[in-house]
Amino acid sequence: MSSLQSRIIRAIKLDPTLYQEVKKDNDALPQAMLIIVAVSIATSICLGFFRAYGLSHLVVGLFVALIVWYVRTGIVFLTGFYLLPGPEGGVKYKELLRVVGFAASPGLIMILGFISSLAPIVLMVSAFWMLAALVVAVKEAFNYATMRRAIGVCFVIILIQAVIIKFLFFPTGSPKSLELPISNGSIITPR
Repeated sequence: MSSLQSRIIRAIKLDPTLYQEVKKDNDALPQAMLIIVAVSIATSICLGFFRAYGLSHLVVGLFVALIVWYVRTGIVFLTGFYLLPGPEGGVKYKELLRVVGFAASPGLIMILGFISSLAPIVLMVSAFWMLAALVVAVKEAFNYATMRRAIGVCFVIILIQAVIIKFLFFPTGSPKSLELPISNGSIITPR
């Protein structure tokens, strides 16, 4: 089994030692980026974006995923470094990029969403699993003694992401116009 496969499995299992390992491994950044790209593709398949909109939206989704990874890591960095610092000071941004990238590994299960009846369940399970992985990753990256501060950092991330999503996608205040394709080609429209 390759190093990347082994690391992905450990990340999916929420193995805390993995995050210490990739934090110290300068060569793990391309692996973390590959995970982000793979999760983006799996998400596009799960949501049916590839089928509904074609290759161009998949490519745009890849760029957006990389930008979101970079920004999310920045939020983790600023929150963990300034608001809830760990006992041994901070962590370098590049180290955190690797750690946050590997924390996205549980999102690979979104590939199962190509089965349209499983898509909503897969999305929900993967979202919570990725959040749990991020909490473990943040705890290890900042060397927190308990999960409390890591949960606090992740709570800040969720709040900031919610505000960004609200203003980008629902500037008028109502999500009623949202339409999401699902993998069988039909459209989900909230009521």
